Amino acid sequence: MELPLQDKEVQQAGAGGAAPTGTVGATTQWGHSLIDTRAYGRLRTFSGKEEDWATWSFVARSYLDLLSVGFRELLVSAEATGQATEIRQADMSDMARTHSWTLFNVLTQSAEGRALSVIMNSEASNGLQAWRMLIDAYEPRVGGRYTAMLMGIIGPQWGHVKEANFLESLDTWEIQIRRYEDQSKQKVTDAAKCAVVMKNAPSGIRTALRTSSSRIGSDYELLKKAIKDYMQTGVDLMEKVL
Repeated sequence: MELPLQDKEVQQAGAGGAAPTGTVGATTQWGHSLIDTRAYGRLRTFSGKEEDWATWSFVARSYLDLLSVGFRELLVSAEATGQATEIRQADMSDMARTHSWTLFNVLTQSAEGRALSVIMNSEASNGLQAWRMLIDAYEPRVGGRYTAMLMGIIGPQWGHVKEANFLESLDTWEIQIRRYEDQSKQKVTDAAKCAVVMKNAPSGIRTALRTSSSRIGSDYELLKKAIKDYMQTGVDLMEKVL
């Protein structure tokens, strides 16, 4: 696998086999850390459970971006590599190999359970391969998975959610939507979101939304604003707010 950023200055930045530069608060010829991560702390631990992956991987990408601006493009490149293609250190630039070394150690110290087993099955010190294997394990590119994700979106389990907790459930649902869109490359329309909420929200919220459905239409942001206003002011004031 040919990883990006192969220019001569970049290749020289990580040469010599030393511990990586440009990782913890250090400046390199190619990029620099935005903050001193010794003060920021370590990446939170991933339990290895599938239900925790979406949140943890989001935080992990942000954390790695703080370590070095180089990680963003390298992770995207690794994720785009097909399962049948091996990511080999021998094919990497010195910069990519340096970042891969750092990534491997960050992942090893931040994973438990199934995730740690996946990392242990990758090539030693090859963090980019380990990351791609984690993506394959937790975000497999198969149609059945996307169908299951979409079914969870159009049929949310809100039956026992109290009105006072509904906005939190709605935020979690929106994360599911973003995850589905990112992985499947398919868009969930505002009209579909509005229809799902109006059908599955707690009864009091459904009633309030129905009284204003002509004003809301298929505008999801307006629908969410209406819910927030209802939570704060009550159904009798919703018409005034809208």
